[in-house]
Amino acid sequence: MWSRDAAAQTPDAAEVQQLLDDVHRLRLTLTADLSAAASAVEAEELEIARDIVSGDGLEVRQLRSQVRMRTSSAREPTPARPRRALLVLPAIPLVGALAMTGAAAFGGGHQESATTRAAGHLAGAPDTRVTPGEIRQTAASTLQQLERIVHGNSRSAQVVAVANHLHDQISAIIARSPHDARSLGEVTRLLQVEQRLLESHASAAAAKALAASRKLTHLLHISTRPTVSPTALPTVDPTPHHTPTPKPSHTKAPTPKPTPSGTTPSNPLPTSKPTRAPTKHHHTHHVHNKHHLLGSGLIDTTLGSA
Repeated sequence: MWSRDAAAQTPDAAEVQQLLDDVHRLRLTLTADLSAAASAVEAEELEIARDIVSGDGLEVRQLRSQVRMRTSSAREPTPARPRRALLVLPAIPLVGALAMTGAAAFGGGHQESATTRAAGHLAGAPDTRVTPGEIRQTAASTLQQLERIVHGNSRSAQVVAVANHLHDQISAIIARSPHDARSLGEVTRLLQVEQRLLESHASAAAAKALAASRKLTHLLHISTRPTVSPTALPTVDPTPHHTPTPKPSHTKAPTPKPTPSGTTPSNPLPTSKPTRAPTKHHHTHHVHNKHHLLGSGLIDTTLGSA
């Protein structure tokens, strides 16, 4: 019987997960709201900061009521420290909230100051060195807060304060993830939603915030645009036409035969025989020696008879 009661009083895993999601969502909302309140204090808009802190206190009380309802049937009571932390959260000084949420939103500094540690201890906040994904969630929560302010026709100073805080968070995302396509795409989407929201609110404050948002979008496009340094293009020589080259003949030259000594070696390379020019045959007239005739017997007899 006791085991059945204990099993019935044990909270379901889905309920515990839902509770953790609600706490995480509230933490992101408080981070954005307290940062906006600190910005309002710097702008000397104390009434706006008071309204933001009061709204956060209401959300904390609502979550506390949900926690009590979900854990009322549990066997062990809820620890007192988280309740005290939730109760003291709206009473944190705005200067301490600025130090805590500024580090949480922008991931600045590895060394915590005394004010940051005190504010984190009072609020029960986790480590302020958050991931870029948590910064994107915080910026989304700030955008939701801006949407509530715009649709609620709040005062112009409050619209400008929350919009400026959103732009600071977006700038932090760009600075921490300048080459992350997912983060930059989320930033572009946040800016587009913000600009559509501000365009629907006709006021001087909305126009001022819209101009700042468009300027941030322009800077984002410039920073993410790939820069191409002018480089000299390599000169490409024209492709020469392929002309067939004659293959060298592998015929061997005739080797001269050895000739006996005293004779002129013949030309080893075959040469064309010179064409012999036709020669005119001149008839050589032989001059007959008259002395033979004179020496013949005929002449001798003639002389003898004379």
